[in-house]
Amino acid sequence: MLNSTLGEVLDLSAAGLRVRHRGWPRITVGEIVPLVLSVASSEVRVEARIVWMRRTGFRRHEIGVEFINLDAATRSCLSDISLCAARLAGTRPEAA
Repeated sequence: MLNSTLGEVLDLSAAGLRVRHRGWPRITVGEIVPLVLSVASSEVRVEARIVWMRRTGFRRHEIGVEFINLDAATRSCLSDISLCAARLAGTRPEAA
């Protein structure tokens, strides 16, 4: 399972991600936040912009995030994490 500091990652691409957040988000659309992604023993830190949020239930939200200021090494690391997470989930990753 791929996780982030915002919650469980539902979708990941080279451009951003969608997370399931439990509780009340303490962020706003347009805000730039530090984000840590982790799967197994791998971890990557990125800067991200909150693009959208929608309520999916009581104290549950989905949040769309866009990565910003990525260098080539970080983009490559995100690709590796996406592949690792897809293997663990038994699915094929989306084209990045």
